[in-house]
Amino acid sequence: MSDLARNAVQRLIADGNRDRENQSIAPKVEMLEKLIIELNSQLQFLTTLLQRQNGLTDSSKGAGE
Repeated sequence: MSDLARNAVQRLIADGNRDRENQSIAPKVEMLEKLIIELNSQLQFLTTLLQRQNGLTDSSKGAGE
């Protein structure tokens, strides 16, 4: 997760340095909102994946005991 956040910030900084004089804040906010949506989506995916793995782990523990 921290890699995604770091990459998002680095992209914002890089874009800001290149186009600082020509861009208003609105496009940067829009980009940040899209990155946050992407980050939330990946977080939801990882949470679901972990829940499924924990469910499988819990079931397999019960089967062997």
